[in-house]
Amino acid sequence: MAQYRNTRNAIRRRKKRRRKMIAVTVLVSLLVVAVAAGGVTLGVKLLNQGEALPVQGNTSSEEADETTSFSAPSTSTVKVDESIDWPEMSEVTEESVFPDQVFDVPVYTSLIPEGKKGRPGKQRKIMYIVIHETDNQDVGADAANHANFLNNVSEDYTSWHYTVDDHEIYHHVPDNEVAWHAGDQQTLPGGNMNGIGVELCVNPGNDFEKTFQNAAKLTAYLIDAYDLTIDAVKQHGDFMWKNCPATIRDTNRTQEFKDTVAKYLAQLQ
Repeated sequence: MAQYRNTRNAIRRRKKRRRKMIAVTVLVSLLVVAVAAGGVTLGVKLLNQGEALPVQGNTSSEEADETTSFSAPSTSTVKVDESIDWPEMSEVTEESVFPDQVFDVPVYTSLIPEGKKGRPGKQRKIMYIVIHETDNQDVGADAANHANFLNNVSEDYTSWHYTVDDHEIYHHVPDNEVAWHAGDQQTLPGGNMNGIGVELCVNPGNDFEKTFQNAAKLTAYLIDAYDLTIDAVKQHGDFMWKNCPATIRDTNRTQEFKDTVAKYLAQLQ
């Protein structure tokens, strides 16, 4: 029991540090605006709504059909973090999709740089779509700023594949690479080793109902792309004790989310 409490407290501390670091990113961004007239330039900036981080490709909603994609960034030469005790993986998903639009939602690919702890570079077999919520109530903590955090601020092992808000999606890690989001370490089969982590934003000013729909669209797209079934839709809480995604769970909307995914999936098949 003591070990359980220590693990739980450690996770809470990491989560608190992550939220503080994103908040600092926002504050520094505001400072950039404040001192711009004096010619001062700082490295981290708050992205305005609709402004994208450097991306490998995207298409506006006026130019794309329901789902579109572009030629994939090269991931075959990504160096694997060999400091990690990786389990033996007999099967891997060879390629990752890189959508630039899912239904009417733009997707921006802004991969975590190679060599960062959040992108260990290990390929694996895709088995699950793991739904999370950011639990980040800071103003401005939308998908773009979570991408900014992962790319420019975070130095720990926290990572996930997609962040979804009410108007866009950011793609952080190739789908066929491991990311650290489910809290079950190197368990096989498991959320980290086999799941695509999808985070839903819950920040003030973000329309959660639109975010809910956008996440369902993305999930349907991924199920179709990797020949999965609706049973592949999991939650963070399925892999550890955590109550996540909290809003969906606390309002008893788990089945509604799956039904919404199934509705969009039917449009793709």
